[in-house]
Amino acid sequence: MMSERIIRFLNSVGQDLEVATSSTGSSRHRAVVSMIGFFCEGRLSLQVIATLLVALLHIPRCFAQNLPATADKPWYSTQQNQFARRIEKYPEPTYTFEPGKTYTLAELVDLAERQNPDTRVAWQNAKAHAEALGVAKASLFPTIAAVALASTWRYGTLIDGGWQRQTVGLFQPTLNLDYLIFDFGGRSGAIAAAKADLFEANFAFNDMHRKVIYQVTAAYYRLLNAVGQEQAAKATLATARTVERDAEARLDRQW
Repeated sequence: MMSERIIRFLNSVGQDLEVATSSTGSSRHRAVVSMIGFFCEGRLSLQVIATLLVALLHIPRCFAQNLPATADKPWYSTQQNQFARRIEKYPEPTYTFEPGKTYTLAELVDLAERQNPDTRVAWQNAKAHAEALGVAKASLFPTIAAVALASTWRYGTLIDGGWQRQTVGLFQPTLNLDYLIFDFGGRSGAIAAAKADLFEANFAFNDMHRKVIYQVTAAYYRLLNAVGQEQAAKATLATARTVERDAEARLDRQW
């Protein structure tokens, strides 16, 4: 009796969903209608249909994006939060300075070359081109590939009026040696291009150091010039004050 009521209820729900699906075109509604049809035909049990209904109605919500937690902070996706947590494992490099020490120009240049991120990028670029040159040179060497295939199968054979089961095993090792002898200058051209790229990366690395040295040197001498101008201005001010006091003293003696 209860199952008949459930079937009648599902039939009515299926008809309503068919009307809604024809107007909205939702694929999830179509799946629900099809599932209800299978149930009404006796192809699915009540427990299976209940489980599938819960899955179809609630699983899309589980994979949907969540709303921002607060109004005063931007929203970040799960991938962004995971990336931020991975970044925290690599702390930023610390810069060690001695406040009471007077650095020379050579020490400032060395400090800038070690701490400047542009020099690190140029260095990594040069290392990548060096690895690319090694890959290009690897084509001069032979390639060895070892493969082992094993299989087992059973089959029955009719012998003397009876079936006899037979088991057959196969093991097939293979060793392939591949070496290119003539390539009409292909490998040498690739190696020459990789060397040229490495030279370019090394020159770019040296040029980056040159730029850093120039920037530090220019800033150093601008600072020295500013300090000298400040000292000259202070000396001029002291001289002007001395002349002012001398003039006031002579004026007082005249009166």
